[in-house]
Amino acid sequence: MEMEADDLAQHLIGDSRSVNSNAYTWKGLARSSLTAAVAGPDAFILPPLPNTLFTRDSSSWIYNGVSINPMHWPARRPEALNAATVYHHHPMFRHADFRFWFPTHEDEKQIYGVDYIGASMEGGDVMPIGNRTVLIGMGERTQSQMIELLAHSLFSRDAVDRIIVARMSPGRAHMHLDTVFTMLDVDKVTVYPDVVDRMEAYSIRRGEGRRCLR
Repeated sequence: MEMEADDLAQHLIGDSRSVNSNAYTWKGLARSSLTAAVAGPDAFILPPLPNTLFTRDSSSWIYNGVSINPMHWPARRPEALNAATVYHHHPMFRHADFRFWFPTHEDEKQIYGVDYIGASMEGGDVMPIGNRTVLIGMGERTQSQMIELLAHSLFSRDAVDRIIVARMSPGRAHMHLDTVFTMLDVDKVTVYPDVVDRMEAYSIRRGEGRRCLR
């Protein structure tokens, strides 16, 4: 709490080693933190987040709102916590006029420490393509349960009319939709045919009554 902002950001992103390390020394931390007390000399109290530069994954801007995404791999999940802190508290966002699509306004604070049914979503799979439509890739990093949760949020608040789901085969070589399908203009895209030609497409629209999706 007493750190300068730049120093704190370096610890949250760059890492914080145990108090026994020469890299960082936090006076008295081992006396008040079990994690620090039991850590070895090379242990991380907070591990580094080298993938933070891929900011399109930890959150997704969809029209006039943002989704803070539960990441697939545990090593990347703290990135979403840092992004949530920025969107909630930084002067650029704190009083800005935008909405939280996920977590929703009612439970948005739950991003801190809640595992949403083990499902994940990453921004490299999320593409707002205009005409109140969102294209979402479903594969290794973005799963059907999270797509449905996001769909409920977007439809219930009249943010979109349609979600097109592109189901990809799981594979690290094409971990996100934007690695095989990229929009260049309103009517131009680049594709990697070996993956795109084998995709299955699903269209989700708002349902009526108890049928929330159709």
